[in-house]
Amino acid sequence: MKSSSSTLRGLVLILFMVVLVLIALFWFLYRGWGPLEEQAQQAEARATRIVGLEDELRQKEDSLTAVQATGTAVATERDTAIANHQLAEKDLITQQEENNLLQTRVFTQALLLENNPVATPGAPQVSILEPASDSVAQLGEPLKVVAVAADDMGLASVLMAHAGEVVTQTLSGETLRTVETEWIPQEEGDFTVAVTAVNVAQISSQVVSVTVQIQDLAAETTAFQETVAQIIGAAPANTGTSSGAQQAVAANGRDPAANLLFLRAFDFPLPEDADVSRLGEYCQLTAVPQPQNPLESAQTRLTAVRAAVRQQQLATYDLAARETAVGNQDERAALCALAEGQIRLAQELYIAQTNPELQSELQASLDDDLALMPGAAPEIINEQQIFPAADGLNFVQQLYEINGDFSAVDTAWQRPLQSTQQILHLEVFQSGEVVQEVTLPPLVGALPPGWTLSSEGVLGEWMMGQYLSQGLEPATAVAAASGWAGDRYAIYSDTPGDELVLAWQAAWASPEDAQTFASNYDVYLTSLLGAPGLEQVGTSNFRCWDGRAEAVCLYPDQFQTEQKTLVVRAPNKTLAQSIMDFILARSALE
Repeated sequence: MKSSSSTLRGLVLILFMVVLVLIALFWFLYRGWGPLEEQAQQAEARATRIVGLEDELRQKEDSLTAVQATGTAVATERDTAIANHQLAEKDLITQQEENNLLQTRVFTQALLLENNPVATPGAPQVSILEPASDSVAQLGEPLKVVAVAADDMGLASVLMAHAGEVVTQTLSGETLRTVETEWIPQEEGDFTVAVTAVNVAQISSQVVSVTVQIQDLAAETTAFQETVAQIIGAAPANTGTSSGAQQAVAANGRDPAANLLFLRAFDFPLPEDADVSRLGEYCQLTAVPQPQNPLESAQTRLTAVRAAVRQQQLATYDLAARETAVGNQDERAALCALAEGQIRLAQELYIAQTNPELQSELQASLDDDLALMPGAAPEIINEQQIFPAADGLNFVQQLYEINGDFSAVDTAWQRPLQSTQQILHLEVFQSGEVVQEVTLPPLVGALPPGWTLSSEGVLGEWMMGQYLSQGLEPATAVAAASGWAGDRYAIYSDTPGDELVLAWQAAWASPEDAQTFASNYDVYLTSLLGAPGLEQVGTSNFRCWDGRAEAVCLYPDQFQTEQKTLVVRAPNKTLAQSIMDFILARSALE
C-alpha cells in the first residue's frame, strides 16, 4: 500500500514537471513570437523595397535601351544597379549613393535623346543662365556654366554636363538654388551644355541644354579684322575705342519748341505727344566701340565693321572737325550720308564674302538698322534716319564702282559736301557746282511787337522733296525739288508761340526749274488752303492764297526771271503781303 502511494506521488510529480516545462515553453514561445514576427515583416518590407527598386530600375533600363547603340552597355548597367540595390537593405546611406549614381547614368544617356523628354508632374524646374544658346567661346579659356533650379519639395542635386563630363552638385533640400561650374574647352566645334535637377523625392527635371560654339577666337578675330581692313583699305582696327578727342557731338542746335514750329511751318504731321528732339540729327557721328568679341553674333560682326570704318573716318578724314564746320542741317545730312553710306557699303561688301548661311543672318540684322524709331516720332524724323543709310549707300556705291575700290570715296572726303543735292545727283558733285548763297533780311521790323526769330537755316533739295510730298505725289515732289540751287528759311513766332511766320527764299538752276516748282507749288497750296492763288494788285505783283487759318504769298514776276522764289506764310493775308513787300524792298530783288 505504501509502495502504491509512492508510485502515485512520483507520477504526479512527473506530470507537474511536464506541465511546468510546457508552461515555460509556451512562455518562451509567447515572448519570442513578437520580435520574430517584426523581423519577418521587416524582411518582407525589405524584399518589397528591393522588388520596387528592381521595377524602377527596369523602367529606367527601358528608356536607356532606346538611346544606347547596343544592349551590352545597358545590361552591364542593369547588373551593376541590381547589385547595388541588393546592398541597400544593409545600409540606407549606401542605397542613396547608389541611387544617385544611377540617376547620373540615366542623365548622361538622356543627353543622347534628339527630342525633349515628356515633363514629369512635380518635377523640378531648371534654366541655364550662362552661356547663352548659340554663343561663341574661346578655346582653352574658362567658360562659366551657371544654372538656376527650383522645386517646392526641395532640391537634392543638380547635374551639369559638358563635353562628356558630368558634374554633380549635392544640395540640402533648398527650394531655389543657383549653381555654377567652370569648363575649359580643349577642342573646337559645337558642344552641348546640359543641366538637370533631382528633388528630394528623386524626381528628375527635364534636361535643359544650350549649344556653345568653341572657336580659337583670337586667330579668327585677327582674320576677321584683316578682312575688314582689306575691304575698307585701312590698317586692322584694334579692339579698343577711339579717343575722346576724336568723338564728335551730334546736335541739331534747336530746342523742342523750335522743332515743333519747323514741323508746323512745313506741314509735317505731328503725332500727339511726339518726341521731336532728334529732328535734323540724321545720324550720330561719334566713335563706335569695338565689341569685345566681334564674332559673337551677326550684330557684333556688323558693329565691328562699323567701328573700323568710323575709326578710319575720325582718324583719316578728320570727321569730328568736319562736323564742327557744318553750317546748316542740309550740310549735316550730306555729311551723314557720306559717313553712313561708306559704313553701309563696307558692311554689304563684308556680307558678300561670308558663307550663305551667315549671309542671310547678317543681312537681316543690317536691315533691322532701318527699322522705325520707337515711340511717337514724326515720320519725317524716321525718314531723316533712313536717308543717310539708303541714299548715302547709293551715293558711295556709285563712287566705289568708278575704280572698284574706296579710292573715289577717299577723294570725296577731300572735298566737303555742301548739300543733299550732291548726294542725290552724283553728276552735280562731280561737276563741282557751288551752292548759291541765299539770304533773308531780319523781319523784326516788319512784325508786330512780341514776335521773335525761332529758327533759320537751309531746307535743301532732299528736305524740300519731303515737304512737297505732303501734298503732291512723291515722284512729282521729287521733280519739283530737283532744280534746287540753294535756299534759306526763317521762322518767327509770337510770344505765346501759337502763331508763326515763315519766310522762305529758294534759288533754282534755271528758269525752267523755277517754273516747274511754281506750277507744282500752286497745286500744293491750293490743296492745302482750299482756295486758289490770286494775283495781288500792287508794285510787286505777287499772288496770295488766303485760307481760313493762314495765308501764303509768293512768286513776284520779276523775281521769277532771276531764277528765285520767295514764299511768305503768315496768320493772315495782310501780314503776309506786308512781309513780302518788306523783304523785296530790303533785298532789292528785281
